[in-house]
Amino acid sequence: MPETFSLRMASEGAQQQQQQQQQTAQAKGGQGSAPGSNKQEVTDGGSMDCLGCRLTGLAFGVGGGGYIMSSLLQDKPPRGANKAAVIATAGAMLCFGLYRAIA
Repeated sequence: MPETFSLRMASEGAQQQQQQQQQTAQAKGGQGSAPGSNKQEVTDGGSMDCLGCRLTGLAFGVGGGGYIMSSLLQDKPPRGANKAAVIATAGAMLCFGLYRAIA
């Protein structure tokens, strides 16, 4: 029973601390973010990803698209609809990677 009480008190204390940080950020005009946060504040209520997230998404998209596109360089390249599907999938992956880096 005492453990439940102490957990509840710790949870309430964390909530109060978070509310104080939000109030402090609002008092400063919405500038900055909570300590330890990897997200950047945006004025419209959304959030932007950190640089590491963007670079990872870019590497995933471009690397994945390049890997899929490499199947066109095999000894027996795909033909017809299979070739079109490979090109479409690789193009979508490349577009995803570029969008992830820019937007």
